[in-house]
Parts: sequence; structure tokens; C-alpha cells
Amino acid sequence: SDKKSPAMGIARRNGWNSVYVGSAPLPIPLLRFLAEKAEIRLWSDEADIVCATEDMAMVVASESGLRTIRLHKPQLHLQSGTHAQIHSVNMERGDVHLFVKE
Repeated sequence: SDKKSPAMGIARRNGWNSVYVGSAPLPIPLLRFLAEKAEIRLWSDEADIVCATEDMAMVVASESGLRTIRLHKPQLHLQSGTHAQIHSVNMERGDVHLFVKE
């Protein structure tokens, strides 16, 4: 490998940032860091799988434990019956939770 080339670089431009990464795949913590720096709202504070439309969201737990789910608008959590935009949910790895328009 070329030890003189950068493995990763971030350049700030006028109104946007450019990220160069010389290898893939990127680790999830690095992807989450880049998303947060780009002010992208993360749906879960864990590395969960999220599939969403305007009126529903599905979250699949990547690991067991408590997590915070931040939706784009208040929705009904089918498993608990709670209607909110931010949900605190305890999930086991592989659990699927659904959030729908009430």
C-alpha cells in the first residue's frame, strides 16, 4: 500500500464539507460521526436497521438494550401504545418494532 496517501481527509468548503476515505467499508461509529457532523438526524442511538416512510417506521435491533428512537414526527409505537416523537425502547437483538401514524 501507498503509505504517503491519506487514508481519510475532511475538507470544509463554502457551505458544505467533503469527505475522502481511501478504503471501505467504514466502521459504523465513523459513519455515525460523519452523519452527526453533517447535522443528519439519526433515528436510533444504536446501530439499528431503520426502514421508514412518511407514515410509518420499522426498527430492527442490532444489539440488545435500551435505545432512544427519534422519529421525524409523533407516531404510535405499536408494541407499547405510546404516541410520541421520541421513544425510549428496550429491545432484544433482532426485535422488530413498528411506529405508525395514529
